[in-house]
Amino acid sequence: MTTPLPALRDFSDRLSPMVVKEMRQGLRTRFFTAALILFHVVLGCLMMAYVSSLDHRQIHEMFWTIISVTLLAVLPSRGFDALHAEIKDGTLDTLLLTGMPSFRIVWGKWVSLFSQTLLVTGSLLPYMIVRYQFGGVEIVRELISLAALVVGSGLATASLVGLSSQSLKLVRLLAAALTGIGVFAIGIFAYFTACNQSAGQEVVRALTAYGLPAAIAILLWLLLLAVYLGYVFLGVGSARLPGLPDSHALVKRKAAFVMMIVLGAVSWWIHLARPGGLSGYNAQNVIVWASFLPSLLLVMLLGMDLCTEEVPPASPGRFSFLSRPGWPSGVFIILGLSVSPMLSHEALLSTTTRSSSLMSWHFTTSFLIACLLPLCLPTGPWLARISPLSRWWLVQMVLGILGFLLVATAEAARSSDRIFFGYLGLVTPVTSLFTTIGVRTADRESISMLGIVANSVWMLIAVLFACGRLNRHRRECALLNDHEPYA
Repeated sequence: MTTPLPALRDFSDRLSPMVVKEMRQGLRTRFFTAALILFHVVLGCLMMAYVSSLDHRQIHEMFWTIISVTLLAVLPSRGFDALHAEIKDGTLDTLLLTGMPSFRIVWGKWVSLFSQTLLVTGSLLPYMIVRYQFGGVEIVRELISLAALVVGSGLATASLVGLSSQSLKLVRLLAAALTGIGVFAIGIFAYFTACNQSAGQEVVRALTAYGLPAAIAILLWLLLLAVYLGYVFLGVGSARLPGLPDSHALVKRKAAFVMMIVLGAVSWWIHLARPGGLSGYNAQNVIVWASFLPSLLLVMLLGMDLCTEEVPPASPGRFSFLSRPGWPSGVFIILGLSVSPMLSHEALLSTTTRSSSLMSWHFTTSFLIACLLPLCLPTGPWLARISPLSRWWLVQMVLGILGFLLVATAEAARSSDRIFFGYLGLVTPVTSLFTTIGVRTADRESISMLGIVANSVWMLIAVLFACGRLNRHRRECALLNDHEPYA
């Protein structure tokens, strides 16, 4: 006689304790329970209307609107206060006693929240089947839209969880707003792919234009970029838990170099090999979206992380500044990583017939040096009291507002006065970005050339600050080595 299988009453022992803890708490919260019940009540009513209605188009659009808002806004919003609540309530102290690495704590938070997102996504299957039975549903388009929403939800959750370690609420709100812009673009893509027949067919046609293997390669490449971007966000939170050293300082530096090498290699492979017989214009678009823009975005995010790390206390032993956490080593890491977007930019220019590239180089260097700029500015008494990451965000926000006002003023001014505003914007790399894009003047070539020089000066200032801090840290380590007792 065989014994019945034991009932599944708890999580497996193979799971991380942090994941189990967060899953138990997350599934029992009133927010998740109420959101799940309300979600299915609304969809149930919508399906009853779908069955009895002759015009399914409007209900079809409402269905995808509800799914998009739930997956991209409602569920990820739970990560807004995830780490800050642990710090504020003092529950992080008990986790310190377990010796759990900082990254596993942040990873557990994200896995718990994203698992609940997958649970909600899986519960959509009955509604998908009902709509399919009544016709008018394109399976491929629906799968592409649903996959985009799930990946976007995972990225939004990782972004909010990683930046929830900041005590300054303004910074978390700003991060949430920027995350909202990204997920809004993903939501628009998913909505039109599923609900607009011409747009959906265009997406499928573009994806399968070079055959099924190429489509699979594109999807895997996008998934790789999304996974690494999520890892970067979680690494930001891992490095900023009070009382815990960053357990992934060396790992994320190695991963960053590997990813940037791959991005640079992909751009030149597309330029030289022209896979699928890509024409010059199509190859240019593929390089922009597959390599150049992702590498720029990743360097900016990695600069936000590595260039705002606290310098650890001096310790005896061999000094290796590249493997140590801290903003001084982060400056040199970012400069090394910046080679990849420059290679992608050069591959992009090689596919075009443009005679001048000064403006594009001005834009690229301004974007890359902007993440180093907060290190070069003086810190006032109020700014010294907040975390370096919050300070980084505030500096970028203020300079971004100034750059926007500069462009708006230049547009309202006479054409002869726009040259002055163009040169004025070169003061910082952030305002220089706005000058490159928004200020239209006949002297743009000279402005771009001077802007590249100004960006090089800011880079040199950041390197000098980093070298000075590294030399001081090296002397502190050498002093500890001299006073270390002999065995």
